[in-house]
Formats: sequence, structure tokens, C-alpha cells
Amino acid sequence: MRDDLDIVSFEMAPGDCTLHHGLTVHAAPGNRCADRRRWAYVTRWGGDGVTYDPRGGTQPMLRDPGLKAGAPVECDLWPVVWNRGA
Repeated sequence: MRDDLDIVSFEMAPGDCTLHHGLTVHAAPGNRCADRRRWAYVTRWGGDGVTYDPRGGTQPMLRDPGLKAGAPVECDLWPVVWNRGA
């Protein structure tokens, strides 16, 4: 189906960063450098009023955050990095 889709790509270099919505379908090609591993680091960001919503079929957490469904996302897995009131 690739010819039927509007696929975009960008040249990336070590140290570059891509930001996208979590529901965006995304991928990376295979590593063409047999002597080096491909590394990626994922962070998740949220805004005011975000609550914990554990659902099946989503990417599993590294560990249980100890939050109940509907609780504010306030724990060490989601540290505050900027506060509008500060």
C-alpha cells in the first residue's frame, strides 16, 4: 500500500530528535551499519489535567506507577519539568 499513502521521511543524523503524537504510525529502517547498534530513547509528555488511564493494547509501562485509574499523573515516572505558575 505504500504507493497509496502519503508517507513522509526525514534525513536524520546522530543526536537528531523527532517529536510526534503517540498515535502517529512511525518506524525506522534497519540499521545499515553492522558494527554499530541503533539506539532510541522515548519520553512521554503531558499537560495540565492529564490523568492516568491504563488500557489494554497500549505500550506497557516499565513498571507499575502505583496510580489508580483517573488519578493525576503525579509520580516519579512523570516528573514535572515546567510549571506555568513558576
